[in-house]
Amino acid sequence: MIEPYDYSPVTKKQYGVCFRILCCVLETTDPVMLKWHMEMANGTIETIGQSAITESQKTNLKRSIPTLYKVLNDGVELTAEQKEPYVTEMKKLTGQYLRGITIKKANERLPLFSDFMENVKGIYGEDSQEYLLISLYHELTCRDDFSQLLISPTYKAPISRYNYIVVCDHKPCEVVLSNYKTAKKYGPIRVILSAEVNNRIKAYIQHHSLEYGHYLFPHSSLSRFVGRILERCGLKGSISTLRRMIVSEYYNDPEKGEDDFESLAKRMGHSQAVAGSIYHRANV
Repeated sequence: MIEPYDYSPVTKKQYGVCFRILCCVLETTDPVMLKWHMEMANGTIETIGQSAITESQKTNLKRSIPTLYKVLNDGVELTAEQKEPYVTEMKKLTGQYLRGITIKKANERLPLFSDFMENVKGIYGEDSQEYLLISLYHELTCRDDFSQLLISPTYKAPISRYNYIVVCDHKPCEVVLSNYKTAKKYGPIRVILSAEVNNRIKAYIQHHSLEYGHYLFPHSSLSRFVGRILERCGLKGSISTLRRMIVSEYYNDPEKGEDDFESLAKRMGHSQAVAGSIYHRANV
């Protein structure tokens, strides 16, 4: 069933396992009945929840149903209305996981990102390259993707090859990342910077006599540079430490909701589920 589709061998195997489990849970192998059950999302979610399979299998099964339906239905997908209960269920499960004990443990080891920023400003100064970089990571907590950040006057740079920052007088600065680890999966990331960081960047460019076509930061890699900043602040780690900080800060803010978590995950170039697995591994 999965073979004709352009998935990796591992993905095909995973969907094949989920399909077999779904047939057992719903007690049918009839394609017509399977499609009917999948269209009745709320009932199917309840049936899966009451089944004897493991919690991990339940989660994987709920996540895979929209794709299994598409494969079973010759490429025709569930309607947005039919798919919505599955999307809502996965957001709920992801939120529960990420609000769990792993984030609490992360907080015990790392400061809030906002507190860390204040520490950097106190040590290096508000006009320093170090504080500018950390401020930029606070707004767009990517990986080591600022090291080759070209300064551009327009939005017309070749986005398939470069990461760049648009800087012009009449608009706020915008960072565009197209060359990063998971770009093929998530596409370009575009973030308009806050007024505070926008002013700081323009002042930095003027102070260092940077021009269009120059890199904002003169480093082939920023990982060691960030590591030295962390060490000066009494911490160990690298850019991944900054990413853990921002996730911990978000998931322990009672005013943040599921839309905020999803937006953060997109800006970081991964899914909410990946965020959970990363911070679980880092803090067990």
